[in-house]
Amino acid sequence: MHAQVPRSPAEHVAPQPRFSGGYRKLNTLTGLVLNVLVGTLLLICTAPLFVLIPIAIKLADGGPVFYSSIRLGRHKRPFAMYKFRTLKSDADRTIGATLLGRGQRLETPIGHFLRETRIDELPQLINVIKGDMDLIGPRPERPEIYERLCRDIPGYDLRFQTRPGLIGYAQLFTPHGSPKRIRSLIDSFYLIRNQRIGNDLQLLAYALWALGLRFLRTLLAALGQRLRRKRVRDERRLRERIAPDNTLVWFEDEEHACACTLVDLNDEAVLIRCPPGHQPPPQLARLRLERQASHPGGSARKRRIVRCEAQLTMQRASPGLEGYHDYVLQIRPATPLNAFKLQKYFLLSSLC
Repeated sequence: MHAQVPRSPAEHVAPQPRFSGGYRKLNTLTGLVLNVLVGTLLLICTAPLFVLIPIAIKLADGGPVFYSSIRLGRHKRPFAMYKFRTLKSDADRTIGATLLGRGQRLETPIGHFLRETRIDELPQLINVIKGDMDLIGPRPERPEIYERLCRDIPGYDLRFQTRPGLIGYAQLFTPHGSPKRIRSLIDSFYLIRNQRIGNDLQLLAYALWALGLRFLRTLLAALGQRLRRKRVRDERRLRERIAPDNTLVWFEDEEHACACTLVDLNDEAVLIRCPPGHQPPPQLARLRLERQASHPGGSARKRRIVRCEAQLTMQRASPGLEGYHDYVLQIRPATPLNAFKLQKYFLLSSLC
């Protein structure tokens, strides 16, 4: 008898749900009426943005204001999903049947702000009122992405037993770059739960609160950067600087046992500062990033660890610190789970 090869956590097959009466809550007449009422209320409350954002998009590049693309709905029925346009008009030809990459530079001048704050999703309230989507549910997928990346993921097709949502459970609690398998596990867990309209309204209120805070943080950061007139003179400098507090970096070999301090990072590289007497890192190394982090709204702090493969690209003496040295290393997360944790706990790119 052959030994069974254990699966990684991201590859576990999602259990098949036993649907309760609460699962099809928004397929009932009450759920449909709730979708229309709440969707209309949100549409009225955000009406000023439907005036200001089109003006900003037109002033930015003069292209179309809205963008629509085909998504898969309930039972895989295609429908047109609406968004404010955040990419260049010919971006579809460049992207094709792939996901948008960070380095493709296809965003309009205000596209990054709209995507970062999720304001570009507001026109989907029209989809909710039309009945194409629910307020809460798994995010709709492009047919070509489903065929190329998602069809073979165990349990992925569970999402097609309900309508897609304006706000997705996995979308809310995981960053943009999370692997599809991890997002599928989270969405499937939500679908299996005994869903109730009250729970969805609580999740909607929490999502609006989180989006409001994200909007204010992004807006204040953009205004602050504009006022300081920050200019990047060295193309090798790290972008999207966040420098999480209390983060230590360890080299996973006996020769480099001393911890270094994380000065800066993005999803491609880290800048670390090592104390006097620390041996210079090798050209190729394995890093372990550690920091204390807590869930939003929670007080308990847990140690978060990400392991990466790294390549040394630059070293120098730390300015103003005698004996200290700075190193820039290109990084690649060791596994998809490490990539997820890097985005969520170190790059802080998830909504919650």
